[in-house]
Amino acid sequence: MISMHSLEKRFLSIAFVFGLLIIILTPPFQMADEDSHFKKTYLVSNFDLLPKTVDQVKGNYFPPAVLEFENKHRNQIGNTEVKYTFTQLQSLNFPVDMKGEKVFTPYSTATVHPLLYIPQVTMILLVKPIVWLCSPDLINPAFYLYTGRLGNLLFFLACMFYAIKLMPFYKHVMFMLGMMPMTLSLASSLNYDSMVIGVSLLVVSYILRLSYDSSQTQITRKSIIFLCIAAVLLIELKLIYYPLLLLVLLIPVSKFRNTKERWKSIGIIWGTGAVTHLAWMLLTQIALASPGGTSNGTEQVKFILYHPVEYIKVLARTFMELRFYYINSFVGNLGWLDTNLPMLFIIAYLIGLLVLAIFDTNKGIQLQWKDKIITVGIFLFILLLVETSLYIIWTSIPEIGGVGYRIVSGVQGRYFIPCVILGLTLLYPTTGLFRQWREKAMGLISGSIPTLGICSGLVTIAMLLLRYWI
Repeated sequence: MISMHSLEKRFLSIAFVFGLLIIILTPPFQMADEDSHFKKTYLVSNFDLLPKTVDQVKGNYFPPAVLEFENKHRNQIGNTEVKYTFTQLQSLNFPVDMKGEKVFTPYSTATVHPLLYIPQVTMILLVKPIVWLCSPDLINPAFYLYTGRLGNLLFFLACMFYAIKLMPFYKHVMFMLGMMPMTLSLASSLNYDSMVIGVSLLVVSYILRLSYDSSQTQITRKSIIFLCIAAVLLIELKLIYYPLLLLVLLIPVSKFRNTKERWKSIGIIWGTGAVTHLAWMLLTQIALASPGGTSNGTEQVKFILYHPVEYIKVLARTFMELRFYYINSFVGNLGWLDTNLPMLFIIAYLIGLLVLAIFDTNKGIQLQWKDKIITVGIFLFILLLVETSLYIIWTSIPEIGGVGYRIVSGVQGRYFIPCVILGLTLLYPTTGLFRQWREKAMGLISGSIPTLGICSGLVTIAMLLLRYWI
């Protein structure tokens, strides 16, 4: 059986190797929305933090070379017949004129908080002076793309290292979630979903450790400060994951000085995130100096409120009709959702996670049903927020579906990765029944987890080679 203390180190080494391979083998902009994330990364790394408005359209000004680099690599999106070549990869080192009159361009991440691009930008700012001293010509669009990807990967690995280390149970589940093709591919791109997943899982692990680790006898000021920082990150990353902080309700009152101190701490944590988010919203509105865009979102909200039973049917219909799409895009629908992994692999991975959720326990921890009501309740609440937010913002667009459309459009399985581990707690044993048998079975399973992680990485690399190179 693998030592629990070495599992996070195994993850770090395995995920780092496969993450680097994914960075190299994935051509520019061949992960969903990476074009928009590239633009935002470039801007933030040059300290251009706020969006602009031209003719009621939100965007920013970019050097022509940045836009040309993006347009040059869009031909593979959705076109499985077009292959990338080694010659194209080598050409990324060619010098490019980054000057010239900047061009205003709208893009989907224009109003996204710069905080979400800290991993990418930090790596760029660290490496840029070194590259400039060696050869200023190498500071080209490709430099921003690949250096940003590396920064994103390293930040994700750091989050997952501590998420596995701190998790009081489900360490192997956390390992396999981190090695999942979809997760690792996002981590090796410029997509801020990498930060969303890494931070969310780290926050979950940290709060569960505070709740169930007997060595954590008192909630310290350090813990409150960490959770306040987590609140700011979660609310700016994606508001729908903010309810993860409701997990603090699991922390026993005995770990606070008194009940009043408990509620005061919870209020400070939640309030910190809310205040910073309102400040950013105000700042962006001032910078844009224009009203928000109009849509059918208001009418969609009215539909949900006035027809709750019909909306429940919409949700049920969505999960029934899109169930395999959700599973597929949860485990690994790569690229621009145009690179599917083998169906057998997808199903096997999902079953593996469910099996681990039953056996990957800590004999010193028993989750009571009242605890499961909180964990599973938070999972279902986030699930509802994901579906409802996309139904209001995306599905309401007439070209997509319109008001009262029969299913929710735009939701992908990867949106459930940050919170799925809470849903899996439903399978965690509530009694000591069959404990010895479970421990013996987990002893056999545990040794194979790193190998399974390597197999998952190999499948991911094989699919990238087949999709983009062969």
